[in-house]
Amino acid sequence: MKRDLELIKKILLELEKDQSPFDWKSFEYADKISYCYHIKLLWQADLIEAIDMSSKGNPDWAPICLTWQGHEFLEAAKNDKAWDKVKSTTISEGVSMPFSVLKELLLITIKTELGF
Repeated sequence: MKRDLELIKKILLELEKDQSPFDWKSFEYADKISYCYHIKLLWQADLIEAIDMSSKGNPDWAPICLTWQGHEFLEAAKNDKAWDKVKSTTISEGVSMPFSVLKELLLITIKTELGF
């Protein structure tokens, strides 16, 4: 399964709004398998705290809250102008990049917009 950056951003935004655990059924942006996969990825990247409730091949991850790194990334990703610019540049160029590079590009784009 591929990493979906839009889904990642939506999950982080949802967690920022409601920091209590929520059930995947109330999450309208993805099916349960994709949702749980991305929750696991966010947990592995230390962007969220989550609980693995999986059993016998059935993925089941419950997000708890954003971590410090999650808040930092989300603040950069909430700048829609920077997000769209970085996303469109990487997609139009067909570039695949590590998540850490995406975060750095967002920060550089924001700094450039602010004239730093």
